[in-house]
Amino acid sequence: GEGCEPQRAKQLEPIVTTIVTRFGDAHPRVRWAAINTIGQMSTDFGPQLQAKLHSCVLPALVSAMDDGCKRVKAHAAAAVINFCEHCERKTLRPYLQGLLGKLMQLLSTNQRRGQEQAGTAGGAGGGGRGPPRRKPEKA
Repeated sequence: GEGCEPQRAKQLEPIVTTIVTRFGDAHPRVRWAAINTIGQMSTDFGPQLQAKLHSCVLPALVSAMDDGCKRVKAHAAAAVINFCEHCERKTLRPYLQGLLGKLMQLLSTNQRRGQEQAGTAGGAGGGGRGPPRRKPEKA
């Protein structure tokens, strides 16, 4: 996406939908690459991607955290971080219970990579982007 955002933004939905279907590919490297792509696109096309495609992307990332491959699980949590950085709180709110529950499961494993990503993602998912903060008025 980097450098071609205006051209690709028009085709974002079919591109993202196609990539998300690869989260279920038979090969773990394909699943990892698809998740990596969504994480990068979440940064490159945020916040439009989050606003338009949250219902496609977030449930797929949560499901990917159940993957049989440890690296895929951890990378799904990492992609959640990228997604949440550009996501409004009101958009995240319906997904928080399932998302945070899944991150807690990752934290309770003995897999360090998954624990690190889950902890960071929990912080990102719990916050989301809220309204701009106002500076305190001087007395």
